[in-house]
Amino acid sequence: MGTPARVDLDSEQSQVAHAEPEARSMVIAGPGAGKTEVVIERIAHLVYEEDVDPTEILVISFSNAAIDTVRRRLLEMDEHLDDVDITTLDSLALRILSYAGEDEEVKGFDRRIRGAADILAEGPVHELRNIRHVIVDEVQDIVGDRAWLTLALISRFDDSVGFTVLGDELQGIYDFQLPESVRRMTSIELMQQLSALGAGPPIELRGRYRFKSRETSAIADLGQRLRSLTGSAQLHELDAVGTQLAHMRDVEELAEVVSVWRGSTAVLCSTNGEALEIYDTLAQAGIPVVLRPRKSEAVIDSWVGEALAEWPRATISRDEFAGLAQFAPLPEGAWRALRWSAGSRGADLRVRDVAQGILRHRVMPPVAASPLTGVVVTTIHRAKGLEFDNVVVVLPSEYRRGLLGVTDRVRRGFVALSRAKSQIAVLDRDIQFDRIQKDERSGRWLRRGHKKWQTFGFELRGSDTRSAAPPVLSEASMVTLRSVRPRDPVELVLDPSRSTLTEPYYWVLRDGVEIGQTGVELAEDFRRCFGDISKKGYWPAGLSARVERLETLAGKAGDGAPQGLWLSPRIQSLAKIRWKDTK
Repeated sequence: MGTPARVDLDSEQSQVAHAEPEARSMVIAGPGAGKTEVVIERIAHLVYEEDVDPTEILVISFSNAAIDTVRRRLLEMDEHLDDVDITTLDSLALRILSYAGEDEEVKGFDRRIRGAADILAEGPVHELRNIRHVIVDEVQDIVGDRAWLTLALISRFDDSVGFTVLGDELQGIYDFQLPESVRRMTSIELMQQLSALGAGPPIELRGRYRFKSRETSAIADLGQRLRSLTGSAQLHELDAVGTQLAHMRDVEELAEVVSVWRGSTAVLCSTNGEALEIYDTLAQAGIPVVLRPRKSEAVIDSWVGEALAEWPRATISRDEFAGLAQFAPLPEGAWRALRWSAGSRGADLRVRDVAQGILRHRVMPPVAASPLTGVVVTTIHRAKGLEFDNVVVVLPSEYRRGLLGVTDRVRRGFVALSRAKSQIAVLDRDIQFDRIQKDERSGRWLRRGHKKWQTFGFELRGSDTRSAAPPVLSEASMVTLRSVRPRDPVELVLDPSRSTLTEPYYWVLRDGVEIGQTGVELAEDFRRCFGDISKKGYWPAGLSARVERLETLAGKAGDGAPQGLWLSPRIQSLAKIRWKDTK
């Protein structure tokens, strides 16, 4: 195997990346310090200089976005590095259960995590016996049962197996998940336990590769100061920096500013409800704006379905696939990504294997949809690991009212501010956001009225139009569906033929033409939120919303989906409810 071009590293990065395979390293990796470069070079060093086979390296990360980045960078370096085992803890837990023959018996992400940890507690997993080095990325985000699984996994390896654990305590903002866990281990406790397994003193990455302006460089300086302080002293430092930033009065001023900023822009909110409200406001103002999906959601790009859903044969060659570009543009790297999803080794691609790969969550860009262009509206938690030229932080009501603890305020504030490369500003929230409330029964965000019983808006999620099989659509509907663009307005209209007293179902209409249907997830959450209609006699007649994008769905090959692939409108919006007595 030839040695490809490698990345240049500073002294601290090199110390981590070029250690021997048996080394056990704890790495403090602040924002913009070049953590991803260290992970890539660590893998390359193990393979090319230490004769570690790619299959003997296990990389664990908290998010799919981080995994996609590492996998893409490795494939750009050398296709042989495709064999490096890169996974999330949730996927690894499912594999461990599968090795034990229990994957069909344990349902739910959290129960699978606990089940996998229990299996590891009983002894080593035979299928992981060849691992020689483990890399754990974003360790500060691993808490509770997932922290326990991580510790159980690494504890099962003998001293000949090294590890590289990277993270930053100052960016640990997931402790709020602890009450949902059986084992309430914090990320700090996990780092302490891992350090006790033979790691030397922590190595701090000190690079400042993200920050391009005086404002953002001050955030890097802030991080250094915060790590040397505790409690209220940290909060005082953070607030002092915040007072020096530009402040916006309202969403209208925000719309004016982001329309002229150059480069990528993100608006970071405290809650999904605030993100939905700002998204709708900016979209109505004509700003090209996008919502970032939940970390747990894998969105498959529409080009996959457009290219392959109606392919007439079982297999497609590379030349035949390239010929599809005359009908619609194909992204760079499309063929390689499809073959990876399908697990293909031969010259041709079995199209149905692509659908099966998607169902097994075996996806990478560009099969996994890239973020849409435009102003990104998302939460601080979903922005972890990302960077933007410009960032607007929406000052949360919990912060202003003192409802967050000091540690949470410091960590969330630092994470939000450190996403920016060039410009940072703060939006002081409007009072109208106080009507955006979360319904605890359904977990959905609502727009309430002045009176408690009034509900004028309901959160629609990207998964609400997903189903196990495609809806039956006419040719005219298919033409309209393919023409849908991001932020297009749509109407959801009650479907009496499918709706019952306990579950409402809706057609999705674009310009009066049916392009999709809602599924059981939305129906059940409507019932949880509003109850059944045995007394009042009607469901909402419809909802007004916006399409986020078209996506490709995968399922069993059959009628309407000969290759197991089809297109569907994906909707994320705080939809406006039309209440009407539809009996």
